Amino acid sequence: MPTTPPTPILGAGVKLGYQPADGTGTVTWLAEVVDLTPGEESVGKVEVTNHDSPNRRIQNIAGFIEVGDTTADLMYNTADAATVRTILESRANKTWTIMFPDGITSAATGSTLVFVGFLTKAGHTVPLKTQMLTKVEICAANSTVTFTPAT
Repeated sequence: MPTTPPTPILGAGVKLGYQPADGTGTVTWLAEVVDLTPGEESVGKVEVTNHDSPNRRIQNIAGFIEVGDTTADLMYNTADAATVRTILESRANKTWTIMFPDGITSAATGSTLVFVGFLTKAGHTVPLKTQMLTKVEICAANSTVTFTPAT
């Protein structure tokens, strides 16, 4: 019986935005995203091996969840470069939203990842023959990341 191949989704159209840490207000989207890597979530492991461990085998239990840093390269523009610098210097938490391009139509939004975090890095690349970029790195303030599928 033939199977339907998966439908790939291109990353074109992904968005990165922020709002106050309490999640109120509308999301302010930053400049066009060139490249974005959401922080990977990982579960630590805690060794609980003891003298009574069966068959002298190492035993582990699930530990804390850790969220890695989110990194993004944005098309450089003066307004967003200034905004990013202000956010970095404030050291303030923001609610960050990453909107994926899946499901985006005129009446729908894509899937989102939402988390509270603060900027740890902000800078620029200025290559000779391609566009300038604003680079950001965001640290999740806690390990709560909410994923909402596309509507």
